Amino acid sequence: MKMIIYCVGCNYNDYKIVNFLINEKREDVLSIVTHNATNVTNFRNIPVLTFDKFKEFLQEKDKKDFKIIIFYNTLTEYNIASSCLQKLELIEFENYIQYNLFNKKLAIYWGNCHAMITAQLLSSNPEFNKIYSFYNTQNLWDCTEKNINYHALKNCELVIYQDIRENNSIGPFASSENMKKYLQEDCQLIKIPNIYGYSKFFYPQTEPNARTAVNTAFYMDNKWWLWYRDKFIDEYIENNPNYSLEALIEHLKNREIDTQYLDEQIRLFWEKISRMDEQCHVKIKDFIIKNFHDKQLFIDIEHPNFILLEEYARQICSILGINCDIFSEKNCALYGHSIPIYPQVKKYFNLKWDDICCKQYKTKESLTGAMIDFDEYVKQYCKIHKYCSEFNNQELKLN
Repeated sequence: MKMIIYCVGCNYNDYKIVNFLINEKREDVLSIVTHNATNVTNFRNIPVLTFDKFKEFLQEKDKKDFKIIIFYNTLTEYNIASSCLQKLELIEFENYIQYNLFNKKLAIYWGNCHAMITAQLLSSNPEFNKIYSFYNTQNLWDCTEKNINYHALKNCELVIYQDIRENNSIGPFASSENMKKYLQEDCQLIKIPNIYGYSKFFYPQTEPNARTAVNTAFYMDNKWWLWYRDKFIDEYIENNPNYSLEALIEHLKNREIDTQYLDEQIRLFWEKISRMDEQCHVKIKDFIIKNFHDKQLFIDIEHPNFILLEEYARQICSILGINCDIFSEKNCALYGHSIPIYPQVKKYFNLKWDDICCKQYKTKESLTGAMIDFDEYVKQYCKIHKYCSEFNNQELKLN
């Protein structure tokens, strides 16, 4: 199959294009089309065309004789190119594709940020990446019904998905059952657990739905921050307006925790995990039991830790018959929300791992730009929510 390279948002000599030319037969590349104006007419003995020249080229060629490979840096750039090509009556997947999909099976993930990170992990596995590539599109939670690419669903060969009910916060179009209506009969479906909000038993200081509360996201230093409200801190300061930092920290470390609440939440957790194992291809109950006391499996009430999502990816690779021990992706975007587990909660559940890693992988969410321990967490929380002026002109790190 002959090819045309179409570059938008990147130059004809972009490293992605150069690597492509190195790995593919150069004689199969008919031309390089640059979306932006250029005076260059040749690159590595391949004709370089402006978009206007490309339109003239199309009039002389049969569209079935070549595939257009679109190189881009951002999804917006790809969408611009796609729109231009559609106006020329070219069809995605039939006449043109994203460069990462060349000679690979199209995969799609359908779910929340857990599914997104699982897809990133899979893409970092060399064997998976030789066979599959995920379609670059908007995250489901940012979509409207109008910008769901149903054409991509009709062309995909693998879907990694979570069970999303019809009555969800995005809209009925985002439900997993609606998604399945557009798939080919032979598309492989792998269902992963949706454990959003399952780990409440670890974080009794955090109110339900805390991240969406008005007083949870706050604006400071020209950016939005996402720190969950801590009701234990809030309650103490409300009752002790003239508090000292040292007294607050001492109180928090020794305050009584409602163990009945902890017992009830963990009972519900195991019920949900057992039910999830029955419904999903990826099963995590045994993994959680094995690692519960020795490894940190969750980082807040909404998000699992990296190692749990890596287990998702490992089991998916096993289902696909792919080597499941190689993952290079370690920069997990979920960690910006991480919060510490209170010492008395760790003691109650006999948790043996060291959790001095709050904000470990997304340190820009920390005022100091570094990992923070429990004492530093309390101090930064107080400064962020402006509870006490005594910290405003001092070094943040405790002595």
